[in-house]
Amino acid sequence: MDGTLEIAADTLQSGEHLIIEADHLVINTGMGADTDQLSRRKRGTEYVTNGKIVIGTAENPIPCDVTVEIRINGDQNARSFGALAGLPPIGAKALGGFGGIEMHGCAPTRTWTTLTDTVNAGATVITVNDDITGWKVGDEIVVASSDFDHRHTAYFAITQISGSQITLNTTFIWRHLGSSSTTDTFKGRQVDQAAEVALLTRNIRIDGSGGAEGKVGGRVVVFSWTENIDGHEFVHAGYGQFENVEFKGMGQFGYTNYDDLRAQILFWGTNPTPDISIERNESYVRGCAFHGGFHTAVAAMFDTDGLVIDNNIVFGTVDDAIRTDSV
Repeated sequence: MDGTLEIAADTLQSGEHLIIEADHLVINTGMGADTDQLSRRKRGTEYVTNGKIVIGTAENPIPCDVTVEIRINGDQNARSFGALAGLPPIGAKALGGFGGIEMHGCAPTRTWTTLTDTVNAGATVITVNDDITGWKVGDEIVVASSDFDHRHTAYFAITQISGSQITLNTTFIWRHLGSSSTTDTFKGRQVDQAAEVALLTRNIRIDGSGGAEGKVGGRVVVFSWTENIDGHEFVHAGYGQFENVEFKGMGQFGYTNYDDLRAQILFWGTNPTPDISIERNESYVRGCAFHGGFHTAVAAMFDTDGLVIDNNIVFGTVDDAIRTDSV
């Protein structure tokens, strides 16, 4: 994809659900650039910035009553894109590449809280400790395990909300502790072992579960790449802004080598700081939710120094939640 695909906040009407469905979206390949014309400028370095996806902006995010969903389809036989010099392969079911990605969804008032009362197997109603205004029927939530086994984490959809009480679409299989029965004071500090209750739903969703067969989900890649032609350098400076975005069925199981790490989001050799002169915006991952994935949620690798990864909900990943070898 060369050029800009933009979905502005004011282009969708209340209640609309936009679906973008593709096998891959590879950005800023340079195929649309006239490198012969660029080379005649006699400059040593040119910046190629002819590809990006913009879904809402930081100033004007996608409204809360609108949903934008990107479905990345395909199985283990899906078309795979190789590697350019010095980069990991783009691979199959990929969104991203060497351009810009900006996704800004509606910010929930609260992304997580804790159980008030302990719930036992068979329960279908929970009470939570904080204001959950903005959570709504149909939203997906997760209740963390409060024992020794992380597999006792429980996933639900909300069927009814009354104040701080939530009715669920199915029953608990295991016991989960609440603050009312676990809170105590030790050495002047109040602590409790209440299970976390987290909101997984966001109104921008990237779903790679189509055809995944439990291991080959979608993936987001943010690379920077320098191409040398006739003594001139053509720089593709990638960046990624992900704010209040849901990632479901992402990542690709088993690809754990350093030079082919197929995390749900992979930043590789990316400078996260903005540089308006070359149309590179700041990079960050904020307020997002990752669940049902097949690999690390966010990987910041190979000198991706200064990337902000903040206030995200990460459940049900394979391997690490966050991985980095950078600063």
